[in-house]
Amino acid sequence: SAPPPSQSVPEPVGTRQGGASENGWLKVVGTQLCNEAGEPVVLRGMSSHGIHWFGQFTSSQAIANMAGYGANLFRVAMYTGEGGYLSQPEAVKAKTVAAVDAAIKNDLYVILDWHILSDGDPLAHVEEAERFFSEMARRYRDTPNVIYEICNEPNGNVTWAGNVKPYAQRVIRA
Repeated sequence: SAPPPSQSVPEPVGTRQGGASENGWLKVVGTQLCNEAGEPVVLRGMSSHGIHWFGQFTSSQAIANMAGYGANLFRVAMYTGEGGYLSQPEAVKAKTVAAVDAAIKNDLYVILDWHILSDGDPLAHVEEAERFFSEMARRYRDTPNVIYEICNEPNGNVTWAGNVKPYAQRVIRA
């Protein structure tokens, strides 16, 4: 029998790691996350859980320790419900900003996560999201480290066209 046809195996893509000081502003080229020079980049790190429950894991020291182990990314999971931002906006926002600032100080990229869960429909609190992200965008406008996750975990009786996309369009404008 004939040998199987040869298949070319793609070469692995060389990627950079490093933090924002090395990679600058990130962008997507095709389907690849790239640094500002257009070179492929890989982000590695971890996410917090709800910072209003487990804030000790978003302390400056905890984030510095994570960076010391080679991470270049930290995700700040700011729950909106479950006793989070919507219940205590100033306190949770202060914890969020402290975590984002600690990540920036440690040269990490940082995902600022508006984490809905029990509130399910992102449109339920779109005005609060617009105010929050407008403030954060002004605060971090010149900072390449910050990545905005404008809605995590929409759920329940929501659709892309009816809920998620209109929410995203409003928040992105804000």
